[in-house]
Amino acid sequence: MDPLEDVLSLLDATGHVSAAMSAGGRWAVRFPPPAGLKFNAVRRGSCWLEVDDVPDPVHLAEGDCYLLTRPVAFTLASDLNVPAEPAHPLFAAAVDGVARAGDGDEVFLIGGAFSFTGRARALLLDSLPPVLHVPAGTPEAATVRWAVGEIDAELGRRPTGATVVAEHLAMVMLIRILRVHLAHDPDRSSGWLAGLADPTV
Repeated sequence: MDPLEDVLSLLDATGHVSAAMSAGGRWAVRFPPPAGLKFNAVRRGSCWLEVDDVPDPVHLAEGDCYLLTRPVAFTLASDLNVPAEPAHPLFAAAVDGVARAGDGDEVFLIGGAFSFTGRARALLLDSLPPVLHVPAGTPEAATVRWAVGEIDAELGRRPTGATVVAEHLAMVMLIRILRVHLAHDPDRSSGWLAGLADPTV
């Protein structure tokens, strides 16, 4: 195995795909701090991501995805001036795996999380910036877009074994996003993670 494979195996990383969210009109949803590493991908439309303790909000366009690496609350919104409603009641009322916010369906996101062993905080998450944003327009994001599309298809059609396939695809997405980060922001990585960007390692 290569160094990144070794690390992910050591951390016993597991992908979990959660309900999707459809939104429209003026809306804002407040999410509690994730336990592990949280991801969302925008399949349709656009919205804003605001993360606690991160100075600048991130505009998410169609095809973008992101990872959150810290246990802090965050908000997804059409407009950051809209009062946010808590995520839990919306997702508890999800129909066919889709939670709904606002009025309409101009925006559609899929999401999930990655869980790790207790050593992950020091070995992986603390070496990453709080937000990893992968814009759809970057050439390196092609595999991420493919994985997200396949996850969406699996969860939409729900064939036999769909959840298992979607969770494995989520791991593909995680590895690809880490590769993109290491290739473009090696100076922002630290410790062993920065070493993975060195082709001699």
